This record gives sequence, C-alpha cells and structure tokens, in this order.
Amino acid sequence: MHVLGRRADGYHDLDSLVVFADVGDLVEVRPADTWRLAVTGPFAGALRSVADNDNLAMRAARLLLREAGRDQALEIRLDKCIPLGAGFGGGSADAAAVLHATNRCLQLGYSTADLQSVGLALGADVPVCVHGGPAYFGGIGEVVTAVVLPPLHLCLAWPGVGLATAAVFRDAEPHADVERAATPRSFADVVTMMQGTTNDLVARAEDLLPVIKDVLAALMRQRGCAAARMSGSGSGCFGIFADTAAAAAAAQALRAEHAAWWTATATTLPE
Repeated sequence: MHVLGRRADGYHDLDSLVVFADVGDLVEVRPADTWRLAVTGPFAGALRSVADNDNLAMRAARLLLREAGRDQALEIRLDKCIPLGAGFGGGSADAAAVLHATNRCLQLGYSTADLQSVGLALGADVPVCVHGGPAYFGGIGEVVTAVVLPPLHLCLAWPGVGLATAAVFRDAEPHADVERAATPRSFADVVTMMQGTTNDLVARAEDLLPVIKDVLAALMRQRGCAAARMSGSGSGCFGIFADTAAAAAAAQALRAEHAAWWTATATTLPE
C-alpha cells in the first residue's frame, strides 16, 4: 500500500496490490416488502451500534437502486466472519457483493464497470472489490488494473482491536517517488517484491496501536513465513507461506500463544 500524496479534495492518491482470499463474510440479497438487514456470525456484535441505514451493505443496495430508479425493498442477510477495523476489506467486499447480488437479483443489467463507478461513492476500495480478483488499484480507487498472480497461502492475524481508517490516513507520509514493482509471476517473485516494498500506513498505525508490531513479529517468527505485512490501514496483518500446511501450522501456533487474537488460514483466489 503506497500513499502517493494528498489531493486538494482531501482524498489520497494510492497505489496498492490487492488480492482476495477464500475466507470471508457471506451475503444474501432477496426482494422483500420492506427493507430488512439481518446480521449474524462471530462479529455481528460489533455492528450492533451501527444503524441499519448506515451499514455499508445496506447503503450499497440503496445507492444502486436509487441509481437504477427502482423502488424495491430488499432483505439483506450478512454473516459477519471477518473482524471490523482490521484492514482486511470485509466491509468493502460486503458492499461489492451486495452490488453484484442486487444487480443479478433484480436484473438491472449493470456491467462490472458500472458497479465499480457506483461503488466508488461508498469507499476507495469498493471498486477493486467489485472486480474481485488480484489487481492494482490507483487514484482514489477508481483505477483498477487486473493482474495474474500465483496462489499465495496466508496466515491472517488480528490483535482484537480495530483501527479507524481515517485516523491512520490523517498523518500518512506521502511516498510520491514510488515505482510500481514488476508483477510477480512466482512465489519467489512475490517474496522479492515484498522485500522491496512496504505499507506506507504501518508507521502511523503502529503509533496508534503498538501491538501491530507484536503481530508482525509473531508472524515472522513462524516457521516458513517468507514475509509479513499489515493489511491496508490495519490493524490486521498477514504472513505468506509456501503451502497451506505451513500457514495452518502458523495459525495454530499463534492461537496457542495469543488466545485473544483472531487468526485464520486462507489461500488467494486466482480471479
């Protein structure tokens, strides 16, 4: 995640490589006689203080229907398995899933590019989540460039405390002279790329939440961890491993060492 600078409108120009993994929330959308949002799952409690109309998934559905000129209520069911405030993109991915599901459910006929344009109003990383495959995203999120990457085996770790994205970005140091690395074609290429790049938000995130340093150090101590980084604006982190067994062993070890942390094993999706 490189922050290239702050624009006059207050947004930041970004350059980031994004991947998607086989762990996430479950979203269901169906027509209803009145708007309803049902949230279940291990992280449902974290959304209890958020009004339904402020929930990003609900906002996505209402925005798309307003754009389409459709007067139709929906029932949205959200099984929340990804922690909030972890930088793993769970909320943005939920919004993107709702855009796709609403489009199909009501046969609105929107293209992926159309949905990306709608999604940008919801957040900088919603357009790349609408894309749903490995990609670079730039600008304020509106420039999405698909890439082909080798599968990566990940151990995800979150210390149990979230960070507000706006707070992390507020004092982010620009990295205007960054050059995008060549797209990695192999596991070794990924490791080399990560050794030569960084997440420009990690210093500010660690200032706000020092335990992030502990999470990164704990991941790097695990056998077979080739590299570890904070994800997005934090506070979640990930380590990459050569195979699923090594990633699973790392997750098991972290659970034993840090019972309060959330951990998961995941493999990236090709597209």
